[in-house]
Order: sequence, then structure tokens, then C-alpha cells
Amino acid sequence: MFKRPVFSKRNIPLYILGIGLLVFSVTCAFRTAQSDFNVHLHTAGKMTEGLNLYEKPFMDGSQYYYSPFFALALTPFAYAGNYGQYVYNNNNIPILVQKGQWVELFWLFFNIFFLYRIWKIMEKTFDVRLFSNRQYLWLFLFTLAFIARPLEYNFKQVQMTIFLLWASLESMQLIFSERKMAGAALLALAINIKILPVLLLPYLLYRGEFKALGYTIVIGAMLIFSPALFIGWEYNMQLHASWFQLMNPVGKLNISTDHEEFFYGYHGIAALVQSLFTNTNIDIRTHVVDLGYEKAIWIAHSIRLVLVGITFYFLRTWPFKAAHSVRQRFHEVAYILLITPLLFPHQQKYAFFYMLPACFFIVHTLINNKASRFQFITRRKHHAIIVLMVLVFLLTTGTSDLFLGKELNYVTQYLKLITYGGLLAIVPLMMVRHKPT
Repeated sequence: MFKRPVFSKRNIPLYILGIGLLVFSVTCAFRTAQSDFNVHLHTAGKMTEGLNLYEKPFMDGSQYYYSPFFALALTPFAYAGNYGQYVYNNNNIPILVQKGQWVELFWLFFNIFFLYRIWKIMEKTFDVRLFSNRQYLWLFLFTLAFIARPLEYNFKQVQMTIFLLWASLESMQLIFSERKMAGAALLALAINIKILPVLLLPYLLYRGEFKALGYTIVIGAMLIFSPALFIGWEYNMQLHASWFQLMNPVGKLNISTDHEEFFYGYHGIAALVQSLFTNTNIDIRTHVVDLGYEKAIWIAHSIRLVLVGITFYFLRTWPFKAAHSVRQRFHEVAYILLITPLLFPHQQKYAFFYMLPACFFIVHTLINNKASRFQFITRRKHHAIIVLMVLVFLLTTGTSDLFLGKELNYVTQYLKLITYGGLLAIVPLMMVRHKPT
């Protein structure tokens, strides 16, 4: 294992990004607008009153999508911030809630650490010692460019996505380096905060990691039932039933029939199918044909099944066998993470930070391939991948209001262009499957 000095010149891009994020964190934490982390604290306050966390009224109209366990963990901060006391407007929505700027600020600082760890995990997997300083800089800048927009939203809205991605990658590294208990505990914790990392459980089963899978299930079950010690069995089960109904990808709540909810910019397969095959009654026509709610649900399920089926293209061994290499395993996990925000309902722009491992893999392969004079991928295929990644960039980052302005940005939200970008990224990730080992 190589170790580069922490203060080497090669780490200068990391220093610049870290300092920039520190300044940005202070700005985000003390701005006047409400953040999603305040929604979490508000929800924790609802738990102290014995209310259903997943039923209206919501703070500032924002739905809570995280677990009862997470809300319970935040109750001390809710008490400290007096989040249990609300002032309601005429629509019965709490609008004056004391803000927890310091709580937000500390969490954003933790996110900077999680970002650093994510980058180091990817560096370790790909052994970038072979890269020159210039190649390393291109790797950093191009990878950052592809996830700059969701990274910004994660900090602006004080989100949990960076933590969830770090926990997913860190847990996989721990499990496959024979620290199965620690990796399973971290993965179980992440799943019990927000359900998204649950897609890694079938992967552990396929790779024959039965011990790690068993540990994760047992620890996860303990975390699910642990709130009952503080809030009672019946209340805990009621909350988990509501949470599962909300997050179930095959449930009827996975496609919105609410114009207001659609306007807020949900992305993913469910939102894309809604925009194409149901009449959303918005000023801009996005649907090709109005098939109705029920048919749209079946179309969404069918597309999800196709994305799940493509996973077997990346899995190059029979079930219950180890991957051929660490690099191949990262390739497989990168695809699972890439499709995560596409499969689950109610995903917003910040969820596409999950594209980071896939983008890193593709950029690294392209740089390595060019340095080897197209030894691993033909020149024509290499250039085709570049064109596809430019399109991915235009659909995901290039559609932000920074480039288009707010009005055109709203149009891209209606058209779900970020979802198209996420789907398109699958193609170059498939094209770099036969990569150097």
C-alpha cells in the first residue's frame, strides 16, 4: 500500500477544494433559508410529541424521508434548539422554527472529511502512483466537474448523501479487507438512516459474503427495533410502516399525482415516467402521451427491472465467487451506486452525487488508456466515450441555473434532464468494462 505525504504538492487540489468548502459551509449554515437538516431536527421534535413523522403538517412543506432511528438520534439537538415548539401559518404549516446553525455547520465540516475519505478510498483502489502530477490533476478536475452540481446542492441543503456514499464505499472496503463486522455495522447504520444503501445487500449475497451479509442484517434489525426502547413498540412499528410505504419503490406512492410535488424537481425513473406518460397539468407540456397513473407505474417498474438486469453485465463471475480484481469489484459497486438515485422514488438533484464513483472510474480509465496509447480501448471507442461523457456533463451539470438562468433551469427540471444524464452515464461505464487491471 502506498502512502503519499499528507502535505505533498500533489494534494494541492484537495487543499483548495477543502478550503473552499469550509468557507462555503459557513455561508450555507448561516444563511436565512431553511435547510433540509432543519427539517430533520423539526421531525425529531415531532417524535418527542408522539406524532407520525411522515404525515402532514411538514415543516415548510418538506416531507421527511429518513428513518425513525435517525430522528431519534437527533432528538437531543431538537431539544437544544427548541424544535418541539412550532408557529403555524394559515395553511397549518410550521414556518417559524429556531434554526440550528451550529449543528448544520458541524455536519458540513464532517461532510468535508467524508469527501476526503471518499477520494482516498478511490485513490487506494486505483493506485494513482502511476499517474504524473498533470494526469492526477486532470483526474481530480474532470471528476469534480461531473459531480460539482450535486456537491453544491448537498452543501446548500445540508444533506446526508455525502455521508451515505462514504459509508457505502467504506463499508465495502472494510468487508472485502476481512474487517467484516466493522463494515457490516457501518452499512447497517447507513441503511437505517436512509434506505438507499440497501442495494448493496444483494451484491454481498452475489459475491458470497454471507458472514458480512448476516452481520448487516442482524445489526440492522437491532437498529430498527432500538427506538422502541425509548418511544415504545407500537409507536416504533407505526413509524417504520409509514417509512416503508413512503420509500417502497414498487408502492403506489412512488409516482406523484401532486402538481406541487412535481414542481419541486423530483428526479429518477418514477419522475421521468410521470413527465413522459402522465398529464402533469403544468404550463410546459412534457408528456408524450397520457397513459394514466396505473400504466405509468408499470412502465416505471419495467424500466427499473431493466436497470437491475444490466447489473449482470458488470458481474463477470458466477454467483458466490469473488470478483477477479479489486478494480472489477469497484466497477460493479460503481454501477449499483449509479442506478441508486434512478431506482428509488422522490430523489432530488443532490442524490446524483452517487455518480461520483462511476465518473471517477471512467475518467481514470480514459487517462490511463491515452497514456498507454490506446492499448486497452481502441481510439474510436475512447473518443466515443469522451463524447458521451460530455453529453452527461451537459445534462447534469450544464443544466444548472449558473449556465442557463433560473427560467431555463425550471424547464430542465420539468424535462428531468438530470435523470437522462444519469441513464446516459451507464453506457460509458459499460464501455470501460474491459479495463486495465
